[in-house]
Amino acid sequence: MVSEEEKEDKESIKHSLILSAAAGGKLETTTARVAWVLNHFPETRDSDIALQLNYWECFNDYSRGAIYPEDLYKLPRLTTLSRARAYIQNIHKLFLASPEVRKQRGTLEEEEKQKAISQRPSYPIFAIYADESGKTGDHLIVGSLWFLYGYETYRISEEIESGAKGDALKTSFISRI
Repeated sequence: MVSEEEKEDKESIKHSLILSAAAGGKLETTTARVAWVLNHFPETRDSDIALQLNYWECFNDYSRGAIYPEDLYKLPRLTTLSRARAYIQNIHKLFLASPEVRKQRGTLEEEEKQKAISQRPSYPIFAIYADESGKTGDHLIVGSLWFLYGYETYRISEEIESGAKGDALKTSFISRI
């Protein structure tokens, strides 16, 4: 079991790595690059959109022109960058946003948590298929197939209907388990 002292040492090392990256050291990870942007462009501390645009400009040869749909597959997503920003600001308390923005983010975060909790389905969605064989014989065989995700039921039924047979269906099904 890891002691509290070891945890603190690891966090201290991470803290130092983030600071050295922000100072212009190795920028190998997204977190290090986000720290660098937060350090060099203070306006990005308050705005995830500003962070995203500056990050793209610095590390992805974006020239602040039009963004085409195919570009979105190549560029880092806003959620990735904002998570790295939140980690740097909330865990390591570096490159903090203005007090107004920090208050707003805390309020929004709590509102989003409550919204997510209220929107969760109150019942699990799964499918169970069962069958028996040998009712008139000496032995009864009962079998069942459980799908814990509704989408898997759809995929398997589509494959059955499209004519997937024998080993192909078995291989396809097993590969998703």
